[in-house]
Amino acid sequence: MNKFPKFICYTLDLEEDHAGYLQGFYHGLDHLESFLNKCEEKKIQLSIFVQARLCETQSEKMELLKTKKIDVHLHSYTHSFGLLNDIKKKTNEIELAVNSYSNFFNKPPTGFRFPLGILHEEDYDLLESYDIKFDSSIFPIIRPGYFNNLDKPLVPFRVNQIIEFPFSVISTFMRIPISLSYIKLFYPLHFMRGYSLSPIIFDFHLHDLYPLESTHSLSYLRKLPYCRMKTKGEELFFHFHDKLLTEGYHSITISKLYNYFQDECS
Repeated sequence: MNKFPKFICYTLDLEEDHAGYLQGFYHGLDHLESFLNKCEEKKIQLSIFVQARLCETQSEKMELLKTKKIDVHLHSYTHSFGLLNDIKKKTNEIELAVNSYSNFFNKPPTGFRFPLGILHEEDYDLLESYDIKFDSSIFPIIRPGYFNNLDKPLVPFRVNQIIEFPFSVISTFMRIPISLSYIKLFYPLHFMRGYSLSPIIFDFHLHDLYPLESTHSLSYLRKLPYCRMKTKGEELFFHFHDKLLTEGYHSITISKLYNYFQDECS
């Protein structure tokens, strides 16, 4: 964990509201420009994993990513992709995503994130076949019914030619992700401890940052996690960033982290 300087990668999953549970709601995107502007003001280097279908259905909003020269990577085409087991359907999904992304951004994607953190060892071969260079999908935790990743490394690792950047957790023994949804859920835990691990891969969504009207369309159990600190998401995000600055961290895009890994840690 000490091979890297103290890097923090803020990675925003840009998708339909509560993707995977709702489809066709885009209220979160109303906050996108304001949030990007605030990140610029604070000199936060942000990386975004975009659901490629947004490039077709919400192209005006996605133009912001081009204008602001955001570090953008691929987050599949439809969020239901995470539950697919059929290799042909999965291949078709990735092909749709790669084509949509490439057509919109005029370049092929280099990074990928599987929805819901669900991927299998053979999926790395599929990414390689589309010349994807790195992935950032692994939660090194147990999620019943979805995955058990307690045997996965907590630091970047290679699978064949793909570099995996797993989401960060508090410690080997405290497998609580360092992400905005968990900061809200377990507040003030993440503010009561210092951090030294690096890099930190931090995951969040627009529905973690802001209360959305679409949240009311979720089932009672689905919406429960969003009820705690529901109006404090943006405040907590920037407060956590300020905390990390005092601990010597600086933000870096995941593309720059990939290049650093290639140059220094191969």
